[in-house]
Amino acid sequence: MGTIRARKRKDGSVAYRVRMRVMQDGVTYHETDTFDRRPADTARISKRERQYHC
Repeated sequence: MGTIRARKRKDGSVAYRVRMRVMQDGVTYHETDTFDRRPADTARISKRERQYHC
């Protein structure tokens, strides 16, 4: 499962940060990525969910 948050950069532009919680081999950890566009974030979440839920 992932969440997307918008954050303002120092120059005033908006960046989108995705944070995902992943369980692999019984260990839970977080992954974060930052993108310039929101569609890239949603694609990243979908890709990771397909990887770990199969």
